[in-house]
Amino acid sequence: MHRRPNPGQEFLRGRTVGDVAREQGKAVFDALLDIVVADDLKTVFELPSRTEDDRSWRLRADLWRDERIIAGASDAGAHLDMIEGFASCTQLLSIGVRERGLLSLEEAVRQLTSVPAGLIGLRGRGLLKQGHWADIVVFDAGAIGPGTVHTRYDIPGGAGRIYSEATGIGNVIVNGQEVFRARQFCGNYPGAILCSGRDTDTVPLSAGSH
Repeated sequence: MHRRPNPGQEFLRGRTVGDVAREQGKAVFDALLDIVVADDLKTVFELPSRTEDDRSWRLRADLWRDERIIAGASDAGAHLDMIEGFASCTQLLSIGVRERGLLSLEEAVRQLTSVPAGLIGLRGRGLLKQGHWADIVVFDAGAIGPGTVHTRYDIPGGAGRIYSEATGIGNVIVNGQEVFRARQFCGNYPGAILCSGRDTDTVPLSAGSH
C-alpha cells in the first residue's frame, strides 16, 4: 500500500494487506475493507514488482535499443490516476544509466530526444543545433531520478492524479525561454501547440531506422 490520503493511517504505507491482517487478527479481505473505508475508498494498492532482477533490466535495455520502440512515449495521461509511467524517463537515466550501466548517458538522451522527434517527424526539435527550437532540460547526471510517488488532488473537480517530483533537474527551457529553475516556475509561457503537417514532416513507415 502507498499514497495514503488519511494521515492517521500513514503507518500502513509500504506494508502488505496480509501483514496488516495478521497483525490485527483479521481475515485479509476484512482488513482490506477496513483500510479502504477509513481512507474514503482512496487507498492505492499495487502489486510488488517482479521485474527488478538483472535479466529483466537487460530486456528493458534491448527494448530501448529496438528501432520499433520509443523509449519516452506515454499514453498522454489516460491513466494518470493509476499508472506511474510518467517516471519512465527519469528511471531510464537513473537506474538504466547511472546504477546499472545498461546505456551510456549520451545514448539514453538520444533515445529520449532525437529518436522520438525523428520518428514523429517534428521539425526543428530533438537536437541542440543552430536554427532548431531551444527546448532544453539541464540536469545533474549524478542526481537525476524520480522522486517519491504520491497522489495530488489538483485536477478540476477535485480528482486525484499520481505524481512524482523529479530530482536532479536544474532548468527547463522551452523555445529559448526558461520555464523552471530549481523546481520553481519562472512565469513564462513560451510553449505552443504543434500541429500535424504544419510542424511535422511525414515519416514513411519504411523508414524504420533511428
